[in-house]
Amino acid sequence: MQDKIFDALADPNRRALLLALTTETETTGIDPLKSESTDRQIRQAQYHVHLPKLDDYGYINWDRSAGTVERGPQFEEVRPVVERLADLIDDPGTADAAP
Repeated sequence: MQDKIFDALADPNRRALLLALTTETETTGIDPLKSESTDRQIRQAQYHVHLPKLDDYGYINWDRSAGTVERGPQFEEVRPVVERLADLIDDPGTADAAP
């Protein structure tokens, strides 16, 4: 399980997608391929690498025909790590704090 979590979070695009899903309601899907700020190479990598990987891990449900992504059946496995990473990014000083 830990290897899957670390692999899923190893790429900044996958981290951003998982983080976006932490703030969405369960029934709301997002379309990561329609972002105007995302260039063609990144969209291709998302379509061929990142989305399939996260879907295989069960962290997302990717509806290829609709182009939407929602939380998958294993999302709660990765959620605490994603949220903790987001906290560390928001407040980098906490990374040095003792547990």
